[in-house]
Amino acid sequence: MHSSPAFLSLLICSFLLGTAFSEEKEAAQPLTPKETQIRKDIKAMLVAGTRGDGKTYVQYIHPKMFERQAGLKEKTIKQIEKAQEAIEKVEKLLGEPFEIEPKFTKRATFLQTAKHEFAIVPVEIVTDSGFATVEVGNFILGIREGEQTEWKYMDGSKLDQRAIHDYFSDFPIDQPLPQVETKTKPKEGGFDDFMDRVDSPSFGSDL
Repeated sequence: MHSSPAFLSLLICSFLLGTAFSEEKEAAQPLTPKETQIRKDIKAMLVAGTRGDGKTYVQYIHPKMFERQAGLKEKTIKQIEKAQEAIEKVEKLLGEPFEIEPKFTKRATFLQTAKHEFAIVPVEIVTDSGFATVEVGNFILGIREGEQTEWKYMDGSKLDQRAIHDYFSDFPIDQPLPQVETKTKPKEGGFDDFMDRVDSPSFGSDL
């Protein structure tokens, strides 16, 4: 069984790119200014997260995500920077950009409480690694307090109703959430070709 660093890096890239962004092609009602701002924020946040700009990424994350572990914010910044190095190595190995095809799959669901306004934003991404297509369904949770105009965000892949309620006691614990799932579709011959490159004597010499 193969377990090369490059293969592991590729899996890490697929995971991190699982929360990227694109405009959704839909013929529904026009976006409200509020939802337009949220999509703009999410785009900026996730582009930063997938391109090594950890300092920008954490500015969009809700502070409660970092309160329970000392140094977590700094650790997150470093992880994002290291992930960018892995992405660049995989792109060099494949000889082409690591393709992603992200989109908003549905309109956001908004919840208003006495303390907060919440936005549940479904996001879907398709990544093409050269040997497999990975489809990731996820959601981003937006939060703002009172009359504030600035939103902060949490990655839905790490959240369920109980976890959100633990962070925000006013969040309805019975609120339905989008399903988080990952589907991998291998390409015929793609994985074998990739592993042949990994196993070749020259692999890694230019990385």
